[in-house]
Amino acid sequence: MQGINDRLYSHAFIVGEADSNAGNRVVYVSADMGAMFTAVKLEVIKRLQAGFGDLYNDDNVMLAATHTHVGNAGYSHQQLYQIASTDDTLAGYSQQNFNAIVGGIVTSMLPK
Repeated sequence: MQGINDRLYSHAFIVGEADSNAGNRVVYVSADMGAMFTAVKLEVIKRLQAGFGDLYNDDNVMLAATHTHVGNAGYSHQQLYQIASTDDTLAGYSQQNFNAIVGGIVTSMLPK
């Protein structure tokens, strides 16, 4: 299959104090994907910290997957999921899919 049939989304909800300089905030992200993996969360936090310093960390960033069966595969760093996502192209892990997912999640968290 090639191209986009239905778009997948990432929705971010940031809850914090009215003072934008206050560090007390929690981020909840719901992303249209099959599962959420630790590698995705670690890379999301790494990219957020590159732009926002220590404002976001493992304690205040929550990522969840809607568990759709029509989302991208090949974005887990865990071998079992790489085997499960292998298709007739023998494609297993895809750095391009991983970067697209992480980038989409980070973008959904940025101010509009």
